[in-house]
Order: sequence, then structure tokens, then C-alpha cells
Amino acid sequence: MARVPAIDRIIFRQSKTSELWQGICWKHGMPKFHFKLTDTTIVSDHGVHDLADDTAAQTEAIRLARSLRATRPELAGRNCSVSVVDENGSGICLIPIDDI
Repeated sequence: MARVPAIDRIIFRQSKTSELWQGICWKHGMPKFHFKLTDTTIVSDHGVHDLADDTAAQTEAIRLARSLRATRPELAGRNCSVSVVDENGSGICLIPIDDI
């Protein structure tokens, strides 16, 4: 997964159709997404969240990045990002803290 310098160029994985997601959610429960704060390695784990789809995970990652930048100003300028992967290990997005 590549790093991106601007919020408008975040790399997103293609979402499945809403019908398919609704079927998955009803049959298997909500998909799980793993959130991690990273620099060149994993800095801290921010848990696993049950969310409706990739878009909801991307939105939550942006909220987390903004919150981390506000509450932990020492992270600014250190190339830290919020990384999100799904339960299969596929990259969903990488939100740079500095670009929020």
C-alpha cells in the first residue's frame, strides 16, 4: 500500500455493491476492520471495529486521524498514518496524519 501526500488522493479499495454487503452483513455479521497507527512500523493498535463497509471504515479512519493529530501533536511531521485493513488482511486505506 503506497503512502499519499494529500487527503484527496487517498488509496481506496473498490467497495462491493450495497446489495452484496447487505447479504454479507445479515449472513455473517458486520465486516471487521483493523485500525493501526503506523510510521515505518506499527506504532499502536487502535482496535478492531465492526463497520458496515469500506466507506464506513474510511470515514472512521479520517475521524481517528483528526483526533490523533489534535490530541497528540507530537505525531505531526513524523510521517504517521492511520492504516485500515479488512478481516482478510486487504488494505482499505492509509490516512496520513499530516494531511488531515
